[in-house]
Amino acid sequence: MKLAAGMFMTLAMLIAGQKAKVLTAAIINTPPPTEVLYDAQHPAEESQLRTEGASLYQLAGRLRIGVSDPGDGAPSAFLTAPSGGRWDLSTYRYLEVDVHNVGRMPACVSVFAVVPGYGGISSYPQHESGRELVGVGGQKTIRIDLHQKYPDGTESIDPRRIAELRFILNSGIRGTMIDVLRVRAIGQAPAERHDFTGRLVTPQVTDGLPGPGKRVRMAVEGWPVKYVLYLPKDWDPDKQYPIIAEYPGNILYFKNTYSTGKAEQGDIGYGMSKGVGAIWVNLPFINRDRTREQLDGFGNVDATAEFARRVIREVVLKYSGDSGAVILTGFSRGGAACGFIGLRDAATADVWLGFHAVAGGDGAGWFGSEMGGAIQRAALVKGRSSFVTDDGPWQYVLGRLKQPVIFRESQIGAHVDTMFLDNRPSTVAARDWMQQVVRERPGVHDVSGVVRDQDGRPVKGATIETGYTHLARTDSDGRYTIRSLVNGPRKVTVHVPGVQFAVRQVVMAGKAVDGVDFRAE
Repeated sequence: MKLAAGMFMTLAMLIAGQKAKVLTAAIINTPPPTEVLYDAQHPAEESQLRTEGASLYQLAGRLRIGVSDPGDGAPSAFLTAPSGGRWDLSTYRYLEVDVHNVGRMPACVSVFAVVPGYGGISSYPQHESGRELVGVGGQKTIRIDLHQKYPDGTESIDPRRIAELRFILNSGIRGTMIDVLRVRAIGQAPAERHDFTGRLVTPQVTDGLPGPGKRVRMAVEGWPVKYVLYLPKDWDPDKQYPIIAEYPGNILYFKNTYSTGKAEQGDIGYGMSKGVGAIWVNLPFINRDRTREQLDGFGNVDATAEFARRVIREVVLKYSGDSGAVILTGFSRGGAACGFIGLRDAATADVWLGFHAVAGGDGAGWFGSEMGGAIQRAALVKGRSSFVTDDGPWQYVLGRLKQPVIFRESQIGAHVDTMFLDNRPSTVAARDWMQQVVRERPGVHDVSGVVRDQDGRPVKGATIETGYTHLARTDSDGRYTIRSLVNGPRKVTVHVPGVQFAVRQVVMAGKAVDGVDFRAE
């Protein structure tokens, strides 16, 4: 009797255990409830909406978006997270957007989920281009995989920190108009959790005064266009810092490329320095009439080069930048600009200590960047070091002229620059290259001397210049050193208020030149 009772209890426990396992599995695999970000019952606050080249109205529970200014071809409306916060959609698999074409022509629509410091993701690879064609009067649901990865397995974004959704009318033709009916997060996230340990997050751009660890928009006197300045976390006005000057990619919203074309979108400089030990500036391309930032193409190349020289001089004079340690870098269009803009003329070429082109290079034939011109411009490198990340024509141009160059593939498998925010081998190699170039300064040499007054006493605090951006100040003994000068003839001048000095002529020829002394007249 006891044996039978025991067997019964054991059997009951086994059955209960199996039921518990089934119940637990059902709970684990049950998709989370749908989270609605926008629809008629969940309208947006006015503060959540903004536009670029588009009209936007909230009508009867829908967002009506049309083309108002074709501009650079990507009229857009934005829906930002409430109160300037972030949407945490990490427990969901997909973001779905229901759109209705209410315009007079087919609409080519992209939707990007944007995460500051990461970029954005679209309906690619759900759709082969990340662009959806919606016929006149038609409706479509655009689906974004919130957990998509680049081909090498790198996470595209952090779905816990989505700041805004960008709705793009790619054709940029007036008469194109859509309604956004509903935005929702659905489906169970993959069991595998993202690991962002050790990944850098690029600081966001703000307005205000510069300071250590801050990234701010900066004006240059006489120019309506701004650049972006980042002072490293360890910045001290009494020390000198290398400068990383970065050009952005072209405006492009395609597949998993989210490139605004704006100076403030860049990751390379922050990734190369990790936010310490170097000043980072984001340089804009200037349009033909010098009134705004050029998002597509090179714009006014002479104005763009002139603006870059002005920025570097300002950073040297005001923010303790090392005039002899300026690294020029850029992504895609910006990679091509390392040659096409950075070596545009002798005055601009004189600014840089090294060059780092990423996923693009001078000589590809893009917007006038022809191979013949690239070879002529590359001659102005004059033995300085270059680093190339991901394939482009620049390494072949430099190799043809026997200029020093290092090439590395990032292996990320996408046209992006966010690989500089992790510790992959190509990024570590670029960081090591920059540190070595700043330390050893290959291909360049120094000029030095002493400045004295009429009585032969050393002058402290005099400014010595040779070229627009190569500057130094004398110490208490009147000594100065201007570093990192390429071979060739140069003029060296001294500036002391109210005091005249003769101009000295020197020739840099493969070695340092000392004894370039001055005495007040």
